[in-house]
Amino acid sequence: MPDNTTHLIVLNGWWHYRRRVPNHVADLDPRKEIKKSTKVRFVDDPQAKRASKIADKLDEANQVYWAQLLAGRHNEARQQLTLATKRAIQLGFVFQSAAEVAGLPAIEAILARIEALAPMTGPALADETSKIDRVATLGSTTALSGVMISTLPQEYKSYLSVENKKKTEDQLRKWDNRNKAACNNLITAIGEDKDILAVDRADAKKFREWWGRRITEKGMTNGGANKDIWGVGKMIRTICERDSLKDPEAFAGLGFEKDDGQREAFEPDFVRDTICNPANFNTNHEAFDAMLVMVETGARPSEIVALDATHIHLDANIPYISIREEGREVKTRSSIRDVPLVGVALEAMRRHPKGFERYHNNPDALTALVNKHLRKLQPEVNEEKGDKYLTMYGIRHCFKDRLRAVHTPDGMMDALMGHEEGSEQGNRNKPKYGNGHTLQTKLETLNKIAFS
Repeated sequence: MPDNTTHLIVLNGWWHYRRRVPNHVADLDPRKEIKKSTKVRFVDDPQAKRASKIADKLDEANQVYWAQLLAGRHNEARQQLTLATKRAIQLGFVFQSAAEVAGLPAIEAILARIEALAPMTGPALADETSKIDRVATLGSTTALSGVMISTLPQEYKSYLSVENKKKTEDQLRKWDNRNKAACNNLITAIGEDKDILAVDRADAKKFREWWGRRITEKGMTNGGANKDIWGVGKMIRTICERDSLKDPEAFAGLGFEKDDGQREAFEPDFVRDTICNPANFNTNHEAFDAMLVMVETGARPSEIVALDATHIHLDANIPYISIREEGREVKTRSSIRDVPLVGVALEAMRRHPKGFERYHNNPDALTALVNKHLRKLQPEVNEEKGDKYLTMYGIRHCFKDRLRAVHTPDGMMDALMGHEEGSEQGNRNKPKYGNGHTLQTKLETLNKIAFS
């Protein structure tokens, strides 16, 4: 994008840094274009290797300067918005934008605001010469929240600090990085950083088109695109609710049609005879045993590495693991469940009655090692032809296929997999009644598919 590209040009035999002032700070920086010599001769550096390093430093200095300019404007806008909102309440109104005031259905409501500021008779409630009073009564013609796209992730993170206490450090890092990536992608797609209230439908459509090209040209998934589109929309909606602002709803209904959802799974015989064979697993025993727990329980890697002694019940009449929210955030409320231990999972948990300490709350380390191992067991995969290696999640999907093979009812599959009830039929809003399936009924199902 032009606003984000550093340019090097040759003037009179010298390399010069040149960059146009970005649109989003054009009203703050009077310069139209920046030119500065790198003091490197073209003949001494024809490939611009030295000049590029100097240009990068010059560009970084400009980025810092522009960020400082924006910070001042944002703080001023936030302060004005806060004061105007409070002042509107004092005057007996609800703060609204100028467009919202003009669109009020009752003419009397509009006149009441005008009368408060400049009455035909009697004293004025508000001071016509005060900018805050004018904005409080008649609204602002400039859509400013004081929050830019670039600062949205931090504002969102700060506002949800209480809710985020449930997340582990790793979960919080991934969640925050995903939000930052979505906002950075939006800025790239529309070519500028702007106030979140200034993000309009045209910007949202540009974002969708940008993602459409990535899906078509780079083989990206619809799911990744939707996470970005819906994620940015949710962040803006949350901050608007926090500040009592009108959500522009620019991203509503712009998601892509979901992928078919069919996940690749290992064949049951391959899992039993090859993956579960310790002779084929030449790495540490904790990773191997954690993988075996997934084989017979279908638990997610994050759920397995969160287990500790309080969640592992080997002395119960029916040995089981309890997957809970303690110390971490679960994917959905349905993820909280008890799963009986059978077959190789029971053997593995007996070897680790306190959990997998080496990987505790570090699912990335576990999946990275297991996936590296699983790749070696798939020599027939040819990535140059477009083949893809199956990963650790292929074991979880195989677990569900094994449940289907013995005609397990959908509700039981959801209960064992930790899915929302009705997910197998695509109905995630199906109401749930009663206490659910007992350990005994779950055990009877798992015994039908257990590997000895």
